[in-house]
Amino acid sequence: MKIQCLDFPNGSSKTFLLRTHQNTILFNCPLESRSLEELRGSTRPPSLSQHSFTRHAPVLGSILSTFTNAHSKRVLDMEYTAAQSHAENISVFRTANLDLVDINNIDVVIIANSDMMLGLPFLTEYLGYKGRIYATAPSIEFARQRMEELIAYHGTSGTYTQPGSSIGGMPTGTVAEGWRFLYTMNNVRACLDKVQSVGYLQEISLFSALKFTAYSSGYALGAANWVLEASERKIALLSTSSTVPDRHPQPFDSSAFNNANVILVSDTRSEIPGDRVDLLHIRERIKARAGSALHTRQNLLFPISTTRALFDILEDLRTYFSAMGLEASTDAGFPHIYVLSPVSKMSLEYANICGEWMTADHHVNLYEAVAPLGYAKLVKAGVLKAIKSVASTPQVKYDLEEPCIMFAGDYTCLEKGPIASLLRSGSKNNKTMCVITEKDTPSPSADITMPIETIIYDPRMSLLDMTSSIITHKGAIPPQHIIIPNSLESIQVKQEFEQTLGSQVHMYNSGEILNIELDRPWEKLMITEELSSDICLEPFPLNNSIACAGVMGEVVLFNNRLELRPVTSYFDQNFNRE
Repeated sequence: MKIQCLDFPNGSSKTFLLRTHQNTILFNCPLESRSLEELRGSTRPPSLSQHSFTRHAPVLGSILSTFTNAHSKRVLDMEYTAAQSHAENISVFRTANLDLVDINNIDVVIIANSDMMLGLPFLTEYLGYKGRIYATAPSIEFARQRMEELIAYHGTSGTYTQPGSSIGGMPTGTVAEGWRFLYTMNNVRACLDKVQSVGYLQEISLFSALKFTAYSSGYALGAANWVLEASERKIALLSTSSTVPDRHPQPFDSSAFNNANVILVSDTRSEIPGDRVDLLHIRERIKARAGSALHTRQNLLFPISTTRALFDILEDLRTYFSAMGLEASTDAGFPHIYVLSPVSKMSLEYANICGEWMTADHHVNLYEAVAPLGYAKLVKAGVLKAIKSVASTPQVKYDLEEPCIMFAGDYTCLEKGPIASLLRSGSKNNKTMCVITEKDTPSPSADITMPIETIIYDPRMSLLDMTSSIITHKGAIPPQHIIIPNSLESIQVKQEFEQTLGSQVHMYNSGEILNIELDRPWEKLMITEELSSDICLEPFPLNNSIACAGVMGEVVLFNNRLELRPVTSYFDQNFNRE
């Protein structure tokens, strides 16, 4: 078996290509985004730990080079200043590095969660993938919503550049390699129509020999780890997972480890050994900040996705303010809460019909005619409102009542959508604080002067957490091979696995191909009907209840399984000569 990480260097390890027997499997297809300005200014994008907000002026020639000939005349007719302003906000995107992958050889794509399928439209609509794709229903729907949100913010350009071509005047081979403009809604609809939904523990067969099963990863609604079975071998593919208590998704299912020959670990939270992060304490800090803001009549602004952690934070705030004696009413001093996004209403409504994908305590509410997630009470009371945009029109005017708590995306780009307007308006009135909870949130621009507090809430399991979970799992047979990312914790983790389980540990890097030898003392063979018709059973001399027969045939690997077939005429002739 061969496993290759396809992600670009210096990024998270999320995308893998597996080759086992006669099948090729692509595990995940996420999306990465950057602004053209970031790519021109530095090979390393700004982060929250950096305090330099130097802005690099775009060059008009670079701007115009990003458009195809079909658009050249339209662009050239634009005002210079308008083109310059537009280019400052252009974002580009890329999937994993698929340049050296023959798309036609991929048999199936399996998806861990909604974040891991945002790059699928590039794979299916531009690279021409025609095979099967599997994901859970919530992952498909939340991915659809996230894609729609991305297009609302970044989909102003309909152009597309092939992988490896230059963007913004940057030559092939630089950091810009693989970047392209965003897909369209037509691409999204065509792509997601090709995805087949599955449920947890539902067994899917490919060519009647390769079997797939999704197990809850505990990270988000519908988030899954996958187990592959072929030729009596089990391969557990672990992606974004979480074991944080008091959350809404169905808990992490460790039965995916049962009798696994190979375990692949990916997309874990970075953690320095000896400096463990207390995520429950992080949630307490968020609640305390909200309480302090309410006391001082200050507004809070969260750049955050309208899925995943948002549902946890809304429930935490509801119970926190209720414990303070505040009733969920606009007249009882309960702060106004706004979720601002083009898909906010869809997201809040859809999450509350996914009770079967939640914990048992949430699921049981479905049988009592109660919404599984408590924020539905806030919506009913008029305290929580979903708003598509803060931009006023002659027909609609939004007045956010203060003090309030605002949740607005896209957290990966603070220059687009409601978050951009709220950051600028909040900087003017000095009554708003921005609270950063998402780890990939970039630094705001230099003209944003509002106070910012960073309280990163990342519920993913760290590599050390995953190690502990695998070691303490009571499986019948420990895994032969464990594959982990090459990180700061890898040496310690490698020693623990080797000493405790006796497993062989492999560390992967981007682009590296690992060869995994799966040795077994026996193999399962299927005898073809043609050969079995010639078998004559005879009683065993020492035990009449047992019959035996001599069989001669040739072993053939067919459809990912070993078959014993009658020997060909060529071998038959050679055998008779002997």
